[in-house]
Amino acid sequence: MEKELTKIKKELAVFKAKETKAAKEAEKSAVKEQARLAKEHAKAEAAAEKAAKADAEAAAEKAAKVGADVESSSDEDGARAVVPKMDAPKQSFDGDAGEWKGWLRTIKLWHNARKKYASGKTLGALLMESVQGDARTTVYSHVAEGKEKYSAIMACLVDEYDLDPVLRVTDAIAALRECKRGAAALALA
Repeated sequence: MEKELTKIKKELAVFKAKETKAAKEAEKSAVKEQARLAKEHAKAEAAAEKAAKADAEAAAEKAAKVGADVESSSDEDGARAVVPKMDAPKQSFDGDAGEWKGWLRTIKLWHNARKKYASGKTLGALLMESVQGDARTTVYSHVAEGKEKYSAIMACLVDEYDLDPVLRVTDAIAALRECKRGAAALALA
């Protein structure tokens, strides 16, 4: 029985040695796996950083192609965004009623592109750079000093230069009365 007990002790010692060896190998394997995962994570971060840099360069190239209408800015994370430059509208308005509709459309487009990035006062100051002549005099006489917001300036100009809907209808009726078809005039009562 003592032989069997010794044999069992030896087997137990061999088993413990194998178990210890397996535990050490498992630990080594876990360390290797952690190192491999850390390398993969570092590669992924580097790839993401490289992609972000490429995107920023592409945006800068696009901005350069577009010209002076955009500029780049960076936020606290270093991400770049394309922001329209805060330039005054290129088309000016001097109070000529014939230019009103075209100028108004241009100004609406200009405003829509910039309203997210600037206050009403900033946009109003820039808008005033494109208002000249009689139109400027009209704005100065209706808008108080220091209150030159985009909305106030446009409201003043719309009140002054936009046609009243009744006048539009009257003009349309007059134009219709002048219409001729063939030799006979269109008879409207």
